Amino acid sequence: MLLSLFICSSLTIVTENSTEARPQNAPCPAGTVSIPGHKCLLALTGDATLTSTIVLDSRMILDCQGHALLPSVAGTVDDATTPANEYTPSQPDLAVFFNETVDAKIQNCVIGTEDAKFDFGVYALNSDRNAIKHNAIHVRTVGVHFINSSYNKLSENDITYGSEIGKGVHLNAKSEFNIIEGNSIISTGEDETSFHPVTGQVNIAGKVRDEPGTWTPFRAAGGNDVPIFSTGTYHDLLNLRVNGEVFQVPRAEGYVPGGNVIEGNVTVQEKLTLLGTRQVNILFAAGTHDSTIARNQASGGKYGIFNAGENFNQILPLPGHCSLSGNYCMTGSDVDCAAGEGLCTGEDTLLFDGRNKGNLIEGNVLPGPYFVGVEVAGQPAGGSAIQIQTNNLNPTLRGNIVTGDLANNTIPVGIGLTGRCLETARVERNQVSGAAAGLRLIQSQGLGPSMASFFGAKIFLNDFTGNGTNVKSTGIQPPLTPQPYTLATQLSVDDQGNVCGPGSSNCRGNYWGHPCDESGGFIEFGLLGADSDDADTVDSHAYGESVATQDPLMASICPTL
Repeated sequence: MLLSLFICSSLTIVTENSTEARPQNAPCPAGTVSIPGHKCLLALTGDATLTSTIVLDSRMILDCQGHALLPSVAGTVDDATTPANEYTPSQPDLAVFFNETVDAKIQNCVIGTEDAKFDFGVYALNSDRNAIKHNAIHVRTVGVHFINSSYNKLSENDITYGSEIGKGVHLNAKSEFNIIEGNSIISTGEDETSFHPVTGQVNIAGKVRDEPGTWTPFRAAGGNDVPIFSTGTYHDLLNLRVNGEVFQVPRAEGYVPGGNVIEGNVTVQEKLTLLGTRQVNILFAAGTHDSTIARNQASGGKYGIFNAGENFNQILPLPGHCSLSGNYCMTGSDVDCAAGEGLCTGEDTLLFDGRNKGNLIEGNVLPGPYFVGVEVAGQPAGGSAIQIQTNNLNPTLRGNIVTGDLANNTIPVGIGLTGRCLETARVERNQVSGAAAGLRLIQSQGLGPSMASFFGAKIFLNDFTGNGTNVKSTGIQPPLTPQPYTLATQLSVDDQGNVCGPGSSNCRGNYWGHPCDESGGFIEFGLLGADSDDADTVDSHAYGESVATQDPLMASICPTL
């Protein structure tokens, strides 16, 4: 379908159903205007109430000119305090759908309002080189979702969502080289399923549908709540239902996002939850690689930026096919074969490499607060401005600014490095102040392959000042049984780019808030006011003045004691 739009003034623009994308030289459908570049423009002149999802075809431009797209029926939120499931979707639940669409655009639209939200804003499936610009998107669950879609640009949008499993922007599966730039994205908490009457925090998990269509299984509230989310295939088999048609998205080998640029966005988590959720501003996980997270500002929630690598040897299910219909299926699940489709056969597994690789976190401003004061569902209390977790290869953190309020513990951890990222991370020219722990080193998130076997991280030319403790080290992540940190850790780098050691020359460390005549710029474990809580963690080449923003040759490096 090229474009199907139902407007409250009774004007209806409908084109014939077609399984083929609009040919480049085809005439524009009725109600649209041909413009240069073989494109067709639909410009709204009033608000539109939708009775079905808009399906935008290739080279179509929808310009709402500031007018609103509204659901014909607003949905309701489940009340988690009752045994019944009161959740009902908006109608339609999805506002706009790009399906195998190329070179299309939606701009200047108000997609839902605070009083009449869609459940889902814009979905792009197998769609490339499209633009979503200068829209105000108000949804309950997901603002914009890219699935196996590449080279798209999402810019200058205001996105708000209210569910505790919501996403502002989701880059999913093999979505590559997209630009997410200059957006404001807010998690409001307005559509969460239950609130504590005093704290206002969510404390009971209700039911929420996290993708469009009645074929999508309900999910207990309390999953990932993330304004910007990048991850490998999120479902083993996703069945999207749009305008009565089902679009199947199976897990497949190599379906991970990479090369995306997330730049200049402002994200806010307005309400803390007490559910076992990762309430993060920017989260990239499950195989995300070679992506750039730069010059964003993130505040609220438990984490500012979370680079969450996973295990490299995960065994994950692959869907089979229904013996009669040929549709994808998974036996015994919500996406098993329906009556008349036959039996689900041919299911298999794949060995999934969930490690994140080569991601850059640069120039972000992280004022906090990032804090959850209690342990919930196995998730530890606390929070981090930047967290690099578990199986990460060659992550780079450069030029980020973390500014907490130490007296009020608004940032428990400035920069956290956990697990095998301690072997390959590069941390340089960051400024961290006012955190309870400026730098947190954790040897392992748990026992097994995620444990770092040596310290090879390059940590140099950073400023750690005014923190409760500049460096805290532990062997295993709380709340698991504490274990000693066992890695010899030198926080300086030589002129060859290696961790300083015997035979190194021109080593450069960090500034820890002390002049050189104060223990050589780094107060070691056991001394009053120590910068580190571990005897094996040292900086033998510290600076006696701020170095993060100046030429290291101009800053005073302390003589080795």
